[in-house]
Amino acid sequence: MIEVRNLSVAYPDGTKAVSGVSFTVGDGESVAVVGANGAGKSTLLCALVGILPASGGTICANGMAVQKKHLPQIRAAVGLVFQNPDDQLFMPSIYDDIAFGPRNYGLSEAEAEKRVSEVLAALDAGHLKDKAPHKLSGGEKRIAALGSVLAMRPSVMLLDEPSSFLDPRARRGIIALLAGIGLTKLVATHDLDLALAQNKHPVAQRKGGLFADGRASDILQNVHLMAQAGLELPLCCQASKRA
Repeated sequence: MIEVRNLSVAYPDGTKAVSGVSFTVGDGESVAVVGANGAGKSTLLCALVGILPASGGTICANGMAVQKKHLPQIRAAVGLVFQNPDDQLFMPSIYDDIAFGPRNYGLSEAEAEKRVSEVLAALDAGHLKDKAPHKLSGGEKRIAALGSVLAMRPSVMLLDEPSSFLDPRARRGIIALLAGIGLTKLVATHDLDLALAQNKHPVAQRKGGLFADGRASDILQNVHLMAQAGLELPLCCQASKRA
């Protein structure tokens, strides 16, 4: 579970990227934070795992306050998949990228190998095991980045724009893959079709603050709310309106 109360995050120059945000993600729930580029979605996710410090308010993840002393436990339980997979993949092979987290937390090589095998099998990505990250397609990189987080066996996953920069087939594959992951998820995205397909409880963000929170059908299919967020209706809804 994640509980955020009146959270604010400011950059060193004083710019407020997140302002007065409050929400809860319950155990097993999948929640989307939707908003245009620059709305503060990535900053919000980074604050939830302590990469960026809060300038105000509180964050509680899995019963622990997001504070420096708790960060190792929180980052083992709450996995963040970055928007750009190149920020997450830095080892010579995908095997080593996926094994990095377990190794870094002191697991034996046998246990790390077991986790890599389990993750690759679950993602149907065994063919990527020995490949170098820079030789993968965009969709393959996203799968590998997802695997590097799943290897830590988190209870919560934070995903930053998981469908961005993908061709239509790879995008559909990632959407289907995420739907099959039975973990608590918070997805930051401006892909409203992804949000509509997977999240019953989206929240809308603009200029660092949340301004709408409710059922997917009430939020994501509301023309005026989406316009306020700098977004348009999901493509599936636009198609139905034209039909």
